[in-house]
Amino acid sequence: MRVDLASSPFYDEFVSTLLSQSKDDQIDFAQVAFGPDGSIPGSIGGAKAPSAVIVLHEWCARAARARASGGRRARLGARVRSDFARARARRHTCHPRPARTRRPPPDAPARDDRARSVGGRWGVTPQVLAHAAVLAASGYRVLVPDLYRGELGMSTDEAQRLMRDLDFPAAVNEICHAAKYLKGEGARAVGVLGFNMGGALALAAAAKCAEVGCAVCCYGVNFGLFDPKELLGKPVQSHFGASDNMSGFSDLACARTLHITLHEAGHPCAEVFEYARGGHAFLNDDPAPFDSFEAREAKMGTPPFDKKEALVAWDRILGFFAQHLAGKAD
Repeated sequence: MRVDLASSPFYDEFVSTLLSQSKDDQIDFAQVAFGPDGSIPGSIGGAKAPSAVIVLHEWCARAARARASGGRRARLGARVRSDFARARARRHTCHPRPARTRRPPPDAPARDDRARSVGGRWGVTPQVLAHAAVLAASGYRVLVPDLYRGELGMSTDEAQRLMRDLDFPAAVNEICHAAKYLKGEGARAVGVLGFNMGGALALAAAAKCAEVGCAVCCYGVNFGLFDPKELLGKPVQSHFGASDNMSGFSDLACARTLHITLHEAGHPCAEVFEYARGGHAFLNDDPAPFDSFEAREAKMGTPPFDKKEALVAWDRILGFFAQHLAGKAD
């Protein structure tokens, strides 16, 4: 399956730039099944390599609208530029959320090595795969577990139902199996990157899974899923938009609580970044589930996509994995 970036102009250009400095001219993902009985489905892509990351899906990826692509390739190239001043990491406060229940799994094919995985609140959508393509174009093997078992949230109500019905501890266990799968395929270092709900799961997976060495959380925290001391020895980086209004989950109070909690637990190197022009899901260049960013802002108060903020965040994310994954896999 070729990744179609037709509905993601920023990621189409970004991935093309990354690919231009590699031997590849496109990014393909294949279905895979993993876990003890091969019942956990997902998508895997990128060249086999000694470093791996699991990407976890987010809440506002576009699920309802399919756009014609004409079979356009996901071309990538070049390195992320860091021409923009770094937003300062500030101290970050949040409330725990209860775990819920979940559904059974279908089937899928299998394979692979240097990996990252993806999880989020609307299921595995083109936007999630666009995020995964950035990592694949940067030389990682990427694994995107399908935590919703093929279901997509076609509206905010459906997306919320899917997240409510998810058994979070069971999802963390599946991420641990994803890391074991990647290690079994030869990856020597595995990290996790998650968006929204996936961000909360990324931190939990780093805390609970011995095979996960580091985690990046993008706008989502659930303190009920882990003890901050469980993250000692695991590098952690987090990203939050200053205009995020999802109180108790990804707003600035939550971000600052995370920062303070990790430092008080003895994790001096934990990074928490704020983005002045960012709202919730500020790394999405598609206004899902709305037809325009203006419509989304009017309904949800979320600022439009800001390319500069996205580039700064991705520069930090890729730099983090280069330091804590690629360095350890050599």
